[in-house]
Amino acid sequence: MKHIELPSVGYGDCTVLLGRQSLLMVDCGSMNNKLRNPEMEMTGVFSFIQNRYSPIRNRSFLLTHYHRDHLWGFQHITKRDPRYFTKVFLPYIPVDENGYCPVLR
Repeated sequence: MKHIELPSVGYGDCTVLLGRQSLLMVDCGSMNNKLRNPEMEMTGVFSFIQNRYSPIRNRSFLLTHYHRDHLWGFQHITKRDPRYFTKVFLPYIPVDENGYCPVLR
């Protein structure tokens, strides 16, 4: 690991572990559509993050849990570029015998 960056995503979490030729983004989300500064929309923040790390070829994403303040930026980035991350690691969600997730009911 070369260094760690903590991009500001307003009210959510985003941690980026940078290596020489790769990165691991841990969570990337926000709870609001705008930062405290109402002039700057959140989509601009995630576009900045996406552009900042696009020169790095090996980009992985790790989601710690399924809350909006950890997930929304990931959804925004992958909507704009579905191949942005080379690997995505998601937490396991248990399902019952009918295939329903009791946690999400």
